[in-house]
Amino acid sequence: MRLFITILPPQEIKEKIRDITRLFYKEKRNLTFVKPEHLHITIKFLGNNVSKESLDRIIEYFNLYKRKLKKASIEFNKIYFGFKGETRPTVLSCLVNKNKELDLLVHTVHSFIKELKLEDTGRKKDRATLINHMTIARAKPTVNRNFKKKIHCILEGVEKKKTSFTANSISILQSTLTNQGPVYKEISRFELS
Repeated sequence: MRLFITILPPQEIKEKIRDITRLFYKEKRNLTFVKPEHLHITIKFLGNNVSKESLDRIIEYFNLYKRKLKKASIEFNKIYFGFKGETRPTVLSCLVNKNKELDLLVHTVHSFIKELKLEDTGRKKDRATLINHMTIARAKPTVNRNFKKKIHCILEGVEKKKTSFTANSISILQSTLTNQGPVYKEISRFELS
């Protein structure tokens, strides 16, 4: 199974993101929008081939130690096209502002996975390079460089308002890749203290 540990935004955040994506609809032939019900912030990619046994151990471990998982403030105020250093951006996303609460949650989740020493999960220390973000659209592979300029022009007109919520839970999501894009299914949810 292809699995992630994620933060799922509340409905009002999904609605705000939906309203923002409408500004990009004139470019929809070059973008694939993430459905509002699929919006999430990845805090740990577990792997492409995680076994049912490993998943069960992760769920058991997280349930046993969930009191160590603390709520985190999530705040973003800007939408970006691509990530720093990319010459051919492919992702339109809301970047999450770093804060101590979120860093602690990410660190705890990564530590839990490392402590389990599972062979089929990503145990490497990737939190140092992790850019917390919520993907709202992906560029199709056929776009040209002029498209990047068009997106940046639209972004200049987007009102820069802080949007925030408190992450009260984290979820394990299964991602199944299809020709129509990824399909997500929530496998388990853990309330944060």
